Amino acid sequence: MHVEPRFRDQIRCLVLKDRKAKALHEALSPGDRVAFNGFLVSVVAVLLAPRLRDRCGIEELAVFSDEVAAAHRAERTTGQ
Repeated sequence: MHVEPRFRDQIRCLVLKDRKAKALHEALSPGDRVAFNGFLVSVVAVLLAPRLRDRCGIEELAVFSDEVAAAHRAERTTGQ
């Protein structure tokens, strides 16, 4: 599978909470966004499969993503 280097860079920025992630996201065309989201789902599934085990379907990934996003929002609010 060919993966755009900018997709890898965007994931690195997301993981490291680099502000550049937002600019990379905004620069995606609608078609690129679909391709990036597919790549991101694959990366997340591979990374989380050991943690979620047999609960690694799209629904479980969505719940986990919501939990991570809520934790990041709380972290920003408290300044930690």
